[in-house]
Amino acid sequence: MSWEAVRGVSTLVTADAEDRRARRRRLRLEAKALEQLAVDHEEAKTKTASSAWKNSTVPAAGRAEPWSGRSRRRLSIRHHTETSHSLGTANLFLGDTGTAGRGMLVGKSGGAAWSFDPWDLASQRVVSNSSVLVLGEQNHAKSALVQSLALRGQVFGYKSFIPSDSRGEWTPMVQALGGKVLRLEPGGRQRLNFLAAPHKPASVSAEDWFPRIRAERIKALGMVAGAMIGRLANSTEKTSLTSALDMEVSVTAEGEEPLIQGVVARLIDLKDPALKELIDGLRRVCPGGDLAGMFDGPSTDVPDAATPIMSIDLSAFLGDDATMEIVMACGLAWFSSWASDPDVGKHWTFWEEAWRPLRCLAIVEFMEKRLRLAKIYGEVNVIISHHLGDGDVAGDEGSKLRGLATKVFQLCGIRVLYKQKPDQHVRLAQDLKISQTVLNRIQNHPPGVGTWLIGGLQPRTVRHEYWTREEHRFFKKDAAMTG
Repeated sequence: MSWEAVRGVSTLVTADAEDRRARRRRLRLEAKALEQLAVDHEEAKTKTASSAWKNSTVPAAGRAEPWSGRSRRRLSIRHHTETSHSLGTANLFLGDTGTAGRGMLVGKSGGAAWSFDPWDLASQRVVSNSSVLVLGEQNHAKSALVQSLALRGQVFGYKSFIPSDSRGEWTPMVQALGGKVLRLEPGGRQRLNFLAAPHKPASVSAEDWFPRIRAERIKALGMVAGAMIGRLANSTEKTSLTSALDMEVSVTAEGEEPLIQGVVARLIDLKDPALKELIDGLRRVCPGGDLAGMFDGPSTDVPDAATPIMSIDLSAFLGDDATMEIVMACGLAWFSSWASDPDVGKHWTFWEEAWRPLRCLAIVEFMEKRLRLAKIYGEVNVIISHHLGDGDVAGDEGSKLRGLATKVFQLCGIRVLYKQKPDQHVRLAQDLKISQTVLNRIQNHPPGVGTWLIGGLQPRTVRHEYWTREEHRFFKKDAAMTG
């Protein structure tokens, strides 16, 4: 009898010959024993090394260094192939990334922070026109949204102008930000001369500057005249206005600006009976007229190009829509030349209660041109209204006024849709090409929640958020957002 040691396994071999069955059984037992010994050896080795490494180098809470989690090895994830149908079920675990974290923080979408910057979107060619259309029912926090854009945009150097603040809602915030509030009212202290020349940029020569001033003045006179007579001036009236303006400028002393009453006096000197309606309309803003004292003298306390935010307060005419349209047109005539100064830089222009200016053909024509030339001025126009039906007040179906009003809505490449009732869905689908999926979504939006449609990007549902107490104080007039 002899003993043979094989890796710690002792096997007894007798002198007697083994038969085949016994030998096979013995080999199986030996192989099984060797396998078990190898497993036990590896487990003991791993346990000893892991315990020593953990106790000596890694604290209980881990270590804040790259690749230093609770494992000695880097995390390795195998490639996985899956169908789009199966991956579609994972949407509950995805968060909306907004616009890649660029721009002003607006609120939350899908639980993630959502930001927005129309100038950045335009530079990336996501939208061809960066103007914004905000539609929503009353008390759904549209004003809170647009005012937060103006306030938060100050951090990025974006200025804000409100040329038609019909209710004076912007005044507290404008004053708090060190801006200018131009309050227009009969007998008030503020005056705007819409024929005054704007600030001349250093890059423009005197020879090139005069033709530009003349063109701005002619445009301003045309818009004011159109608001006064309730239609666009015809060719005879336009020619007469231009001649009267040139004559008045020629007799104006150097260093002074022409005034509207001087232009009217030149029109009277023409003694043309066809100009009677035009003269009677323009007389309203001259001394002795019912709107005297606002546009018949040199401008007072005019903001410069560095002013961060400026508004024209028209609340004194609230309830008198016809007069407000005329005053708004005169204010816009001044604003047009002032905001065209290249030193102004990138700026918002907010059109509150857009249904008011949409009723005046001269103003709508101005708005439409302003939206088309927004890139030249570095301007983003924001149109705020209740629904597309607001454009119906502009005129009869098929009229030029109504067509321009609809065009203003369609030019906006960014649409923010708050709650819209089902009776507005047909118009939204026809005029703005809104899909049925989005229409079904917006009819149930609570206050402060809107669907953003930006160019060809996927629609985003965003909840607008207040971030500071100051914002809550400025915007709390929207009672629906204070809860």
